[in-house]
Amino acid sequence: MRKVAVIGAGAAGLTATKRLSEPNSGCECCTFEQSDNVGGTWVYTDKVGKDEYGIPVHSSMYQGLRTNLPKEIMALPDLPHKGKSSKSYVTSQEVLDYFEEYADQFNLRKYMKFRHRVNTVSPMPNGQWKIVVTDLKQQKTSECYFDAVVICIGNYSNSVYPNVKGMESFEGIQIHSHDYKEPLIFRNKNVVVIGAGPSGLDISTQISGHANKVYLSHHSEKAKFIDFPENVIQKPDLSEISENEITFSDGSIVQADAIVYCTDRLKWIKKCNTYLPVYS
Repeated sequence: MRKVAVIGAGAAGLTATKRLSEPNSGCECCTFEQSDNVGGTWVYTDKVGKDEYGIPVHSSMYQGLRTNLPKEIMALPDLPHKGKSSKSYVTSQEVLDYFEEYADQFNLRKYMKFRHRVNTVSPMPNGQWKIVVTDLKQQKTSECYFDAVVICIGNYSNSVYPNVKGMESFEGIQIHSHDYKEPLIFRNKNVVVIGAGPSGLDISTQISGHANKVYLSHHSEKAKFIDFPENVIQKPDLSEISENEITFSDGSIVQADAIVYCTDRLKWIKKCNTYLPVYS
């Protein structure tokens, strides 16, 4: 019987746990999850920065978010995503409800250790893997050994800010989309949103209902053809930031009260590659 560790209890972690815990898998499965629930990034919290254990908040979820894929496509094997709504594009809470239903349907929680944070994963000479894990509630750190490790930690938990000249001098609000929760803090403000990925487009639209003006800075050709609310103004990339002004690459300048960085996030596995080789 091979001992297999699964890191993370989001969508990928749930599927891995189910497969590895099946009677004919030949595996003994243990899943480590640093939060207190399944669902990964779909678990909403009002907290930003660090949680009560001093751990960076994992979830990038914000109020009002709906999926940009149909629930039918997002469903995991063995359980259709029926949901309470007939709509295909559902709320984040409906997605979380589905993952909780999946965990309960297949009795997966008994294989999971919640509030357990994996610190390091390293290969051993005998072919096993050593995992150093902290029980956050007990504040105890221990070593565990496994024959295989499945990394299911997602891509959305570590903010990466762009390097823009003068950003440290800005006197207004600066947040990353990872820490964005709701639009009311931008009421009557001029807001610059950087990035036109899914979060940048969605957050710009949300904020526009409360802000004075939203300047969406990006270099996406596709976004240029989107029909935004009237107070969302598309701009090119930033070139410089001062105390209360933003200068764009075309030389135009706007007054700004806040900046929202809808930019990249650092994948946890990249931070581990000193001792965690990735096999294909």
